[in-house]
This record gives sequence, structure tokens and C-alpha cells, in this order.
Amino acid sequence: MVSFSQAVISTLAYSSVFDAPLSVSTLYERMIASDTSSGSFSQFKEKITRLPEVVCKDDMVFLKGDDHLLEVRKARREWSAQKGVEVTRIVHILKKIPTITAVYITGALAVENVSSVHDDIDVLVVTKSQTLWFTRILVILMTSVIGKYRLHDTDGQNSWCFNLWLDQDHLQLPQKDRSLYTAYEVVQAKLVVGDSNILLDENRWVKEYLPNITLPKESQLKPTTQRVSIAFLNKGAYYIQSRYMKKRKTREKVALGYAFFHPRDTQEVVMKKWQEKKAHYSP
Repeated sequence: MVSFSQAVISTLAYSSVFDAPLSVSTLYERMIASDTSSGSFSQFKEKITRLPEVVCKDDMVFLKGDDHLLEVRKARREWSAQKGVEVTRIVHILKKIPTITAVYITGALAVENVSSVHDDIDVLVVTKSQTLWFTRILVILMTSVIGKYRLHDTDGQNSWCFNLWLDQDHLQLPQKDRSLYTAYEVVQAKLVVGDSNILLDENRWVKEYLPNITLPKESQLKPTTQRVSIAFLNKGAYYIQSRYMKKRKTREKVALGYAFFHPRDTQEVVMKKWQEKKAHYSP
């Protein structure tokens, strides 16, 4: 555990890696664990104004030397807002597929931080049990017809990147994959289809890294059982798609109940930059 000031610096240093200043409320919510309580929000707000390494300006908070991030944030919010039409189209199409339980926007757009209006949109799809790979075929077909499915890095701008797939039996990240980075990814994922945030609900361990996060009321996911024919069809779809991917596979992780299409180790890059940024403000 670290002191309050170190926790604030660590949290702002993490957001700085993504060129993103934080509002006071967001900083409070995403505070990395410290050995002293943040107290009430009003107490927290008063305490951060006394930290010499921190700047509060235009309702935003950032580390000294990061003033340029205010203009970056303004531009990225405007670009992110322009992508609202694309998100509406994603929702309209995926809502038609009955095997989809929830859809999340992830990555930069989830936190209004896209670096260009032409950036791809990262999407996480949650399906009912034993339907993931069958559902994926439907999504590929429906989004390819309108020219939005991104298959390669060289595909057109503003495409839709379905790089995370989970069925509802595999929502909770295993112990070995839990970290500050993955906690942030779970917390920041923006629900656009679904009645409740089942991803956050099933990953309540994020409180270990981000203690101020408000978790949804605990709920019990209703188990889904599929007809033998559907389960068999899903296994067939998995076999075909995994065989197709075999020769092209890099760092992707795929199984019957999940698929993580992340060819680059973003976590390693982010954590290295974060450590360097923190070191700059160390006493």
C-alpha cells in the first residue's frame, strides 16, 4: 500500500499514459489503493488541492507539466462525440441477435479519448452459454455486409473491431489475469446493450485495485441451457474458426467460452510507461 499523495500521483500518472486528465470525481472513483482513506468526496477534493505535484484547472486534475493535456482532452471528447452515430448503429444491429446478452464499448472510445474521428471502435460481446462461436459468425456476416467488420489492421477507417468475446459462463477473469491494468479495463468498459453491468458484477475483485469504485448490486446470472443441437452447432463453429485462425495466430487466446484477439501486449507497454511516469515524480 502507498500513501495518499503517492496514490494520487500514481492514478494521475496512469491516466497520463493515455494523455487523459481526469475530472475530480473520476480521479476519486479510480484512485489506486492507498494506506489512508480518501474520506468523503469533499474531503478528498480539499486534500488534492494541497498536493504540490497536482494541478486543478478547468474542473480537471493532472500532474504538473501535463498542462497540454487539457487541449488534447477537449479535442478527443469532440471526436468521441462524433462517433455516437457509429455506436448507435452497432447497438441497432447487435440487439437483433437473441444469443447476445450484453455489448460493451471498450478502449479509447469508452472513456471519450479517441485520438482521431476515424479510429476503429473496440467492442466486447457477451453471449449466452454455449453460443459464442455461432454468434460470432452471425456478427461477422451482418457487419461485413455493411462494410464495418474489421478483419485486418489494414481495413478501412472507422470500422468495428470485435476483439473480445465472452459467454456468460466466462465473465470472471481468472486470478492470473487480474492486475491494475485489467481492473481499469473492466471498470471503463461502457455497457451499450444489456440491462445490467454483468461484467463488473462478475469481477468484483477490481475493488482490490480501485477501492472507490461503486459496484452494482450483486445479482445471480440466470443460467442458460441450450438445446443439444445449438450446443453442437456452436462446437462446430468453434472448430471451423479455430482451424482457420491456427496458421494466423499470434497472441490470441481462444477457447469454447472466450476469445481475446489482442495481437499486441498493450498491458506491458502501458505498465512500463506508467512506472516511468511515476518515477519522474518520486521524491
